[in-house]
Amino acid sequence: MLTRESLLFSPTRDGVPSSDDAFTAGDLVAAQEAIEREAREVMPFEFNSCTSDLGYIKQAVELFTRRDFKCDCGTERMGAGSKCSLSGRDDERRNGGNKYSKNFQGVFCICGVPYDPHTETDAMYQCLVCEDWLHHTCLFGSHSDAQTSPLGTDDFDLLICASCVTSDSRLRPLLDRWAGVEGKGVMVIGEDDVVKGRAAVMDSDGEVDGGVKEEVVKAEGKEGVKKEENDEEGVKGKAKEEEKDDDVAATTGGEKRRADVASTSSTVEPPAKKLKSDVPAHSSSHVGSDSSFDSSASTAATSASTHAHSQACIAPPVPRKGESVLDQLQRNGARMNVYLEEGWIERWCRCSSCITAFTPFSYFLEEEDIYEPPVDTDAGKSTMELGMEAFERLPRTQAINGAIAFTELSSRLREYLRPKAEAGETVTKGDVERFFEMEKERRRERG
Repeated sequence: MLTRESLLFSPTRDGVPSSDDAFTAGDLVAAQEAIEREAREVMPFEFNSCTSDLGYIKQAVELFTRRDFKCDCGTERMGAGSKCSLSGRDDERRNGGNKYSKNFQGVFCICGVPYDPHTETDAMYQCLVCEDWLHHTCLFGSHSDAQTSPLGTDDFDLLICASCVTSDSRLRPLLDRWAGVEGKGVMVIGEDDVVKGRAAVMDSDGEVDGGVKEEVVKAEGKEGVKKEENDEEGVKGKAKEEEKDDDVAATTGGEKRRADVASTSSTVEPPAKKLKSDVPAHSSSHVGSDSSFDSSASTAATSASTHAHSQACIAPPVPRKGESVLDQLQRNGARMNVYLEEGWIERWCRCSSCITAFTPFSYFLEEEDIYEPPVDTDAGKSTMELGMEAFERLPRTQAINGAIAFTELSSRLREYLRPKAEAGETVTKGDVERFFEMEKERRRERG
């Protein structure tokens, strides 16, 4: 578990001194400013209301987002006497629908290694279904920086981990039909690291169903880097490759790629790279009581069927029992992770026969709404600036007395440390603690 001390004094954190090093007060102030700046970028929100009344929603829980999660503060799960600091709720029954995985203990991936953002260098990807995070190395056998894996960080949009593929009885029939089928963008890695199921399947003229042409460009040691042309619009030159959504496309250096948003259209502008949510907050039709949210989630696939294409079914044929690509991988002991190529939401068949398979997985058919608190108007201000603003709002007499007390404390601390400075000695943690013990004793003596 990361502590405040490990965050403030990490030898691997840029600009922050190690607790084993000698540093100046200026170093500590600079480190604090760096941490505050990072916090403002990551969570620029105003937390002044509890989300419990919104029911089970997708929201940020601790570091990352969780689907169908209801605030547990002030419930039995937080221990006897717990109380929500925002709503005042205390000792209510725990929310039975919440799922607490190993992630809540800071442990991620099939390797079970605790996550340390200061030392982690490998890319990580969030499973679309179970929402666990997996290392690039644990998926492909090599570090993301090595660029030797059959799929790079930019070659797929989202991941469904092998654990979900093999253990979810509702999911497996759906993936048995789609995974590894060429032209569908539901990819798996077969023998000899061959990628099966890419979206681009070309005939001799370079044409693909749907009127899209794709030119497969050979990269160093790697195939399948694609550039697209749109036949329907008569574009003859190569289309400019769009930037990947920074929050969805994984990067190296310990960054994580979330399963919050899928790239469904080339016209969507990529948002800034932040850990905050990347889609609009819940609309009023998706929040409220527990039942209202559950109802909206469970009927998403049904509502999608209302707009199902009138064309014939475009899903791959149902494979014979035991003969799907996934079955073959399982018999051979291969990794059964499934990788969804960009644009995967639009490729699923939504005909009346297929749509029911997506009922438990409404988020396969449309982007999920993620609740975001309102933006804090003071998010761009430092603790010093906020403190000065609060000081200026104090009654005049109280402000004057506070300024005098601060000046006197500063003078006493300066005199206490002067001998250390004159002797060129390092001020230790014990020295500072002794000073404040003296201050406490001084206050007790004054009554």
